[in-house]
Order: sequence, then C-alpha cells, then structure tokens
Amino acid sequence: MSKKPEQKTGSRAGRAAPSQRTSPWVIGGIVGIAVLVVAVMVQAARPNAGPAPSLAEQSGVDTGLTQAGYYYRGSLEAKVVVVEYEDLRCPRCLDFFKDAEPKVFAEYVKTGMVREESRLVAYLGPASQAAAEAAYCAGEQGQYWEFRHQAYANQKDERDTPVGRADFVKYAAAVGLDQGKFTNCYDTQRYGALVEQTTTQAQKAGVAGTPTFFVNGTKYEGAYPFTGSGAQPGF
Repeated sequence: MSKKPEQKTGSRAGRAAPSQRTSPWVIGGIVGIAVLVVAVMVQAARPNAGPAPSLAEQSGVDTGLTQAGYYYRGSLEAKVVVVEYEDLRCPRCLDFFKDAEPKVFAEYVKTGMVREESRLVAYLGPASQAAAEAAYCAGEQGQYWEFRHQAYANQKDERDTPVGRADFVKYAAAVGLDQGKFTNCYDTQRYGALVEQTTTQAQKAGVAGTPTFFVNGTKYEGAYPFTGSGAQPGF
C-alpha cells in the first residue's frame, strides 16, 4: 500500500510434365519472399515495435508526489492504489506500457477508481540507474510522466548500446524542459540515492523482476494483459 499522496503537480498428384514444373528461379523467389516475411514478423515482435500510446487523454488527471517522493496519477480518493516497480530499460515493462497500461488508465485511472504510483528501479544496471535519475529530474519541471513516456517510446534493445546522457537530453527537449536545469540536475546525480534506495526497497519487498505491481498491497509479477483468458489473469 503506498503512502497517502500529499502534493499535487497538475494516458503486435503426381509428377508434373516438364511444361508444368516450377522453375528453380520461381522457387527461389518464393523462398526469398517467405524469408523476408518472417524477418518482418520477427522485427514486429520486438519490444520496440508499434506506436507508443498517446498522452493526450491524460489531461485533467491529478498528478503529484507521495510523501516518500514517488510520482502518482489519479484521484486522491481512489479506493484502489496500484504501485508499479518498473525499470525504464525493461522490455516487459515496455510491453505493459504499450498494451495494458493505456486501457488501465482509460478505464480505471481516468474514471477515478484507481491511483497509479510509479517507482523506478535499476534492475538492469547502470544505464537503468541513469534513466531513472533523469526521469526524476524531469519531474522537477512537472514532466515526469511525459519523460517516462519518451523513455519507453524510444527504448533500445538490451543488446544495443545502452541509453545515456545524449538520449536523455533528447527526451528532455521533446517534452519541453529547460535544458540547463535538467542537465544540472542529472549531472549532479541529484536523485541517485533515491533510485538506489528504491531498488533496495524493491528487493526487500520480494520484487524479483520488473514490472511488479502491488494492488492495495497484494503483489502481482509480470506484464499482465488487460483481459486474461483461461488460467491467465488480467488487469
């Protein structure tokens, strides 16, 4: 259960006659096309595939900071509080961000039934630590959720060069931050201790991977779909 928010800041048949046989060139072409189609499907299945959800529908939703310094969005009167431990470099977090989160937001957060709280952890190394610190720096200018959106929308494959300062500056520019204030905050590692503390806190709470959710204190691990089927639960 998250602590009560206290500070406001503001959405994959027989043998053919010679004349009827298929030319080896045609067969080769068909195989080539098939390989191309499979390659496209594989690429589409990567975490970065597909457009990120829009932030436009999030206007009018309360946002702010909890007493512990974590960002929330949704009504202070909501009966259900969903705390998400997330890593901005985590591909499964990206899956949730693209697929289920927009529906959860539209049906539960925006309607006042749920308040969502984000807690950033560094489970995937120094680059995750840096990304989380940058997001909190964006939060100083009231753009935490927007920066988080940029981080997921531009998430790199874990096999690629990790994100770094140049990426964060681009995200900051995309959401209209004061670059001087942002880079000063980031370069001085103002939120380093908070991210380290949150990561330790998550581990002590039994968070083995991201995303992990605590719904009114009950833990759920994994990028759950919005609607489950069979034995698969959903939000």
